Amino acid sequence: MFDLPTQCAVCRGWSAQRICADCVQRHAACKPRCVGCAIGVPAGVQRCGACITSPLPFAHVVAAVDYGFPWSGLVTALKFHAALDLSHGLADLLADAVRASDAPLPQLVLPVPLGPDRQAERGMNQAWELARRVAARLQLRSHAGLLTRRVETPH
Repeated sequence: MFDLPTQCAVCRGWSAQRICADCVQRHAACKPRCVGCAIGVPAGVQRCGACITSPLPFAHVVAAVDYGFPWSGLVTALKFHAALDLSHGLADLLADAVRASDAPLPQLVLPVPLGPDRQAERGMNQAWELARRVAARLQLRSHAGLLTRRVETPH
């Protein structure tokens, strides 16, 4: 089996992946992050000041990238324009970030569910598309239906 070349979603150069290795290296450099909220912190710092004084209810948080250029545009394309071709590259970034973190691997990967109206509007749950791919890359179990959204929330 062979892969046909495609255009990188960031730089528009030809690549074997939808997000080329050069763009990942340029825009997704690994950096120290707070284990409580994933904001960037200086090297050697585990928690930011806000998470020390008011910890979030999570044992550990992992983020692959900051929500800014080019990632915010790619996430928007996946969420609102059904750009499922981007889910593979984004899942690779997330799985690599989990592997690079000190966090223990979870037993199960669950997506944040969409309400029925939003699911019908989008035609898919982008969180599930990412969750199942991240789980596969990390050889973990995933499940789409264990959580439910009880309240429809605005965009």
